Amino acid sequence: MDVNKLTRELYEVFDAMYSAMERKQRELEWLIKEVDKRIATLEQLAEEKDKEERDFLSSPIARKVISAYKKGNTIKEIAIKEGLHSGEVELIINLYRTKNESRSNR
Repeated sequence: MDVNKLTRELYEVFDAMYSAMERKQRELEWLIKEVDKRIATLEQLAEEKDKEERDFLSSPIARKVISAYKKGNTIKEIAIKEGLHSGEVELIINLYRTKNESRSNR
């Protein structure tokens, strides 16, 4: 084989590899943008969820339940006193606990 033919083939292979790398780079850049968009959406949803939980935990009934819980009342006692199902009281208390645990872990 002559040197010119080998050189030409080498450049063709190089061009093909370079084109493939550029294509992959564009795909990766697109994927990064898509991931960034999804992260932003998830962060926004998390903020909305936190706000809803804060609003819920500041409602009068939730404040009463939390206050009674802090005083050592049982779920059943709180449910009877506030006219709620024990599952509702448990939910409020669990939300309260979760919020406090996430604050202490920061």
